[in-house]
Amino acid sequence: MPISDDDLDASVTRLICEAAEVDAEDVSSDTRLMGDLDLDSLDIIELVMAVEDEFVIVIHDGDVDGLTTIEDVINYVREHA
Repeated sequence: MPISDDDLDASVTRLICEAAEVDAEDVSSDTRLMGDLDLDSLDIIELVMAVEDEFVIVIHDGDVDGLTTIEDVINYVREHA
């Protein structure tokens, strides 16, 4: 059964919040992963691996640079899951 948009949004946001060690209430769809959440390149790699595992997708290395906000990650998963 496909995941609903609300569940997908919540799951991606949860993974990002866990990586950044922040509460979901403290972020929005336009929150920047590196700028606002202070994730570094290693954090981003770990986040990508967590998203790949959670949604059974592959995020190609060339696509990672385009994932700058929470919404970018959600849209990527939505398009590739």
